[in-house]
Amino acid sequence: MSYFAECISWVIVGLVQIGLFVASALTLFQYNTIKSSASPDESTMKLLLGIGITCGIVGVLFLVSICCMFNSLKIAIDVIDASADFLAKTKRVILVPVLYFFVNLVAVLVWLAAFISVTTMKIDKVEASSTGLHQIKTATESTDESLKEKVFYF
Repeated sequence: MSYFAECISWVIVGLVQIGLFVASALTLFQYNTIKSSASPDESTMKLLLGIGITCGIVGVLFLVSICCMFNSLKIAIDVIDASADFLAKTKRVILVPVLYFFVNLVAVLVWLAAFISVTTMKIDKVEASSTGLHQIKTATESTDESLKEKVFYF
């Protein structure tokens, strides 16, 4: 697993570099195509030129930063490699968040069911009593106004 983590990291770095230069080349090619057309659109040409130059500059800066910080990048990829080894050896670290996700999903679904049941009740008024508790008075039919009160009360 650690071998794949290191390979994937280097491939991603390479793909980002290639992607920046390809994006720059394609936008500048499109700029030249629009420039040589019969009725070039000036705003589109400026936008494509700006994107092409920006992608080229970011690509060169990315390449320079890779060259200057190669040792730091190598250490960072080694850390990713070590964390991949850790995850391969301790499966529980992966299972606990998945378990909590499903527990929270069930809690949200229960809350949603309670919300739906309250909003579909036929409530006429909610009045405060002298004890501080709210008393719900039911009606024979639900109106739009009572629906607004129910949702606000919930």
